[in-house]
Amino acid sequence: MRYFKLGTLVGATTAGAANNNDVFPVAPFFVQSISFGRPVHPVSGTNWERVGVAPDIAAPRAQALPAAQAAALTRLMAAASPERKQDYAWALVAAQAAITPFKVDAAALGAYAGQYGARKVWLADTGLAYQREGREATTLTPLAPDLFALGNSPDQRVQFRRAAGRVVGFDIVTADGQRIPAERNP
Repeated sequence: MRYFKLGTLVGATTAGAANNNDVFPVAPFFVQSISFGRPVHPVSGTNWERVGVAPDIAAPRAQALPAAQAAALTRLMAAASPERKQDYAWALVAAQAAITPFKVDAAALGAYAGQYGARKVWLADTGLAYQREGREATTLTPLAPDLFALGNSPDQRVQFRRAAGRVVGFDIVTADGQRIPAERNP
């Protein structure tokens, strides 16, 4: 991939198994592995046995996919029209939060709990929960300061608003940039 410029490798260095082996039975419960081929890359002139192939973007296995998504979105944003940049920026926030989850301590989460018109936010066992009157409850997952993913709606987020440090309301923000305000009940 790297030497032929076919893509970007993201993740961890590979195990380094390059040589071709055959396995032969020797005796009951024993086998013998014999290498019969040693590939050499035509561009680099190297073999990756026991060395592996290093990624272009290093990331732990669990974060490799969101790291690849973040890198792709960043490149797409650099060349995109203003309309498309908004779409890429929306997705980039989620990818970055998957790489490095934003943490809000339990004490700070309490500041968001309250009634906001027909909507309610409360502390649940796993963090914050959200429910609009007459609808199913869902989780709020922190993405950035005062910004939360709405668990059952990937195209909507909750952006809390503050005045003098106190949470006074929030906006339901949609992927296309619309904002639906909700003021905190007194």
